[in-house]
Amino acid sequence: MRTDILAGILEPWGIRPARERIDLPVAGSPERSASRHVVEDGAGGLFLLEGLEPETLARKAEIARTLAALSARLPEVNPYLPAGTGRFIAEGNGRSWQVSRFLEGVPLDRPAYAFEGWRGPVLADFLVRLGAASHDLGLAAASTGAPVFSLTDFILDLAGKIEAGRPGLWAGIRP
Repeated sequence: MRTDILAGILEPWGIRPARERIDLPVAGSPERSASRHVVEDGAGGLFLLEGLEPETLARKAEIARTLAALSARLPEVNPYLPAGTGRFIAEGNGRSWQVSRFLEGVPLDRPAYAFEGWRGPVLADFLVRLGAASHDLGLAAASTGAPVFSLTDFILDLAGKIEAGRPGLWAGIRP
């Protein structure tokens, strides 16, 4: 995207883009937004600019507010940045946008990383702290009427997909 267009979009956040960084891959699911752009400012700061679909705006705003509250208690949380209006979503170039600091992803050694034992305790520790912070903040699960996330249902669904699509992998992880 041209720098002048990026400048117009990023103006509500006070970010002055120097260039788009198409050389930096964005980790995570690309389906979570309409478009994603890594932008570098004049000081070398990196930001992730995400274009949003209109039907996702209410949910994205709720997620941004939740992440902002959690980030005060959990340094691992990378919140969306509020625009000058205090809102986490702003309009520009005919679309709604949100911005966060860009975090470079770490390529995983697939599928070997799933068997790295150190990951379990680290994730468990984070989940315990996340639960405590959520409780302290009075955050309610699925406050917009979305179904409550069930780890058990997620695991059963994922296991079924692995068993059907990757029987060799399933044989090794089933126990």
